[in-house]
Amino acid sequence: MGKYLIISGLRFLVGPYNNVKEEIVRQIRFKRGLIVLPCSLHDVASVSLHCNLKSHYDRVDICTTDGMPLVWWAALQAWHKVERVYGPDLMKSVLINTQGDHFRHVFCGSSPSRLKRLVDRITKIAPETHVVGAFTPTIQLRETKEERRCLQKIIERKPSVLWLGISSPKQVALAARWKKHLPRSTIFCVGAAFDLISGALPTAPAWMQTTGLEWLFRLIREPRRLYKRYLFVIPRFLFNEILSRLRSYFF
Repeated sequence: MGKYLIISGLRFLVGPYNNVKEEIVRQIRFKRGLIVLPCSLHDVASVSLHCNLKSHYDRVDICTTDGMPLVWWAALQAWHKVERVYGPDLMKSVLINTQGDHFRHVFCGSSPSRLKRLVDRITKIAPETHVVGAFTPTIQLRETKEERRCLQKIIERKPSVLWLGISSPKQVALAARWKKHLPRSTIFCVGAAFDLISGALPTAPAWMQTTGLEWLFRLIREPRRLYKRYLFVIPRFLFNEILSRLRSYFF
């Protein structure tokens, strides 16, 4: 069994990987209607630096330690074993454990060609996955007509699990809006997991993942898309955190 821990206002389920995965699968089977977010330091920074995003992230029921910096941070607070719950690994584990007609899966995000590659890949990872829909709408932080049309199609599919492969914070805002319309669905915000599992994007070497340098690998691969995240947003958040802790310690 994992342990729940509050980090920067977000509710994390932490512990050994298998314990966290099993608890999430158990919640899916109960059809509780949850939002699950494999959480990155960028998510934590976004909530801290942009107050308008807090209401969206407050709707997330379970965050997991997607990156090594959060694993280290959680381990300092939990005082027991905390392992990385990497989004692509969690997605594959959940798919393997929710095969068969009893579980209906819908995928939303990425591009049509990449989404097709993902579904093809899933048939190899978990051959009995019951895929009932795959959609690629353009998503914004605010609701659009295109989004409402997509939501209606998804509601008609009655998914047990809805997978969102959209960058944060857009995917979190979307999940927060859709949660009330899908009260018995578990919504996973897995970001780049679609592209990593499908093979559209390369995975960082194991040594970079375990040493917390995956961000550097991603920045080198996608500098135009990610430079603000890794060179401005996260450093600004870390600076504010360090400054805040120093003030509380000395004053």
